[in-house]
Amino acid sequence: VVTSRDELASVLAHELSHITQRHIARMLTQQQQQSPLMIGSMILGLLAASRSPQAAQAMMVGGQAVAVQTQLNFSRDMEREADRVGYGVATQAGFEPSGFVSMFEKLAQASRLNDSGGYPYLRSHPLTTERIADMQSRQQLLSAKDTSGGVDLVHSLMSARARVLSQPHVDALRFFSQDANTRHATPVRQAAALYAGVLADSQLRELERARQRLASLNLLTHHDPSARELVQLLSAELSLANRQPMQAV
Repeated sequence: VVTSRDELASVLAHELSHITQRHIARMLTQQQQQSPLMIGSMILGLLAASRSPQAAQAMMVGGQAVAVQTQLNFSRDMEREADRVGYGVATQAGFEPSGFVSMFEKLAQASRLNDSGGYPYLRSHPLTTERIADMQSRQQLLSAKDTSGGVDLVHSLMSARARVLSQPHVDALRFFSQDANTRHATPVRQAAALYAGVLADSQLRELERARQRLASLNLLTHHDPSARELVQLLSAELSLANRQPMQAV
């Protein structure tokens, strides 16, 4: 759903930072450290059960609650760290810091309908509004570049590819194939629809139709060297699907 390469870079930088900061390993370590607490609360609860069942239940539930709350706090801290480290990774790689802000704004829009409404301290992630504010404050420390160049053709092609590959069932592939026949408002959108159509037709084994659309796609992307290279790779994929490895080479 991202609409620019800077937004895509912000997503990748955040997720890659989870790996470089060893968050999974650290979470497992945190869980191991909490095990004695939970076991101890259960033992105390069993000892107290003979005198006061209510006290025993309170000890058991209280121990579990403390463990869960500690785990949630740790999870939110890791998300904040991934935001902070990922922001540095993306901006140092040359991507615009505004990508983080607009990406979180899209995340906020998407979560409005299915948000649980839970208190901030009961969530595994920080509030999206908090993350937007953090990114905006960091963005003010950097000089902004001119990003008014419009929709990026290469990103549109890669976005179309992601949509097709993430929905490989037949009905979705047929939709992408039919959408390629639609006359879209701009050449960039038309190119993205054609790219998705070629890829979908290839998976549907409609190879002749895919070749015809590939020719139209070549005409729309010939002026952009990076986009033209992506179309050449797509052409090679189509040749492989047609069992023509030498033509793909």
